[in-house]
Amino acid sequence: MKLLKLILLFFLAIFLIKIMFKLVFGMISFLFTAVIFIVFLYIGWRILKS
Repeated sequence: MKLLKLILLFFLAIFLIKIMFKLVFGMISFLFTAVIFIVFLYIGWRILKS
């Protein structure tokens, strides 16, 4: 019974870590996309102004 609980906890931990990694990678890719978008917007604005 104790072993079963340990196995369940182990799987739960792996599941939570996977979710965390997905969230973190999602945030990083979102931030990266936002930064690129802002940079292009800034360059475009500078070209239009000149």
